[in-house]
Amino acid sequence: MTRNFPTLNIVLDTTIIISLRQIGCSSILLDVASAKKWNLMLPVEVRTEATRRQPLANELLNAISNGKIVEASSRQLTFNTIQSAHRNLGKGELDAISIVTDCLDKSYKPYMILSDDNQARKYGLRHGIKFVGILPLISIGNNLRLITKVKALQYLTQLKKNNFCPTLINERAFRYSLT
Repeated sequence: MTRNFPTLNIVLDTTIIISLRQIGCSSILLDVASAKKWNLMLPVEVRTEATRRQPLANELLNAISNGKIVEASSRQLTFNTIQSAHRNLGKGELDAISIVTDCLDKSYKPYMILSDDNQARKYGLRHGIKFVGILPLISIGNNLRLITKVKALQYLTQLKKNNFCPTLINERAFRYSLT
């Protein structure tokens, strides 16, 4: 018997967009999302933050124009309320968290934020918001046979060269998860 899981709504954060661009693998996000039937959402403030220095990767721009990534904005009241209590979060993180907070359909359409921002994760843990980072995304890509173990490890090396600092536990779990 096949079990049908609800579609997962993935809200993207600035850290993920920048990391994927730095290591040249934005297509992994789209390939995993397609294979897992995820809905991808790009908060407007995340796009603004992620494109301050460089444009979005072409793969992401094409996905936006094709409707594979939906741009979204949070309600201003929710954004302002969270911002007033958590001034240490950037506007992109605030927009992503606010979008998830505002979703009334979370019980049958689960939401998760794709982010490696530690402050945002701490907020999320306290408020029941699920977060996942770039290493699990790459691991899923590997387990779906979208990228090889060698390529996944190359991405990890590139991330580290760009000041990405996984904890020792996360790095070991990542290496162990690869096939």
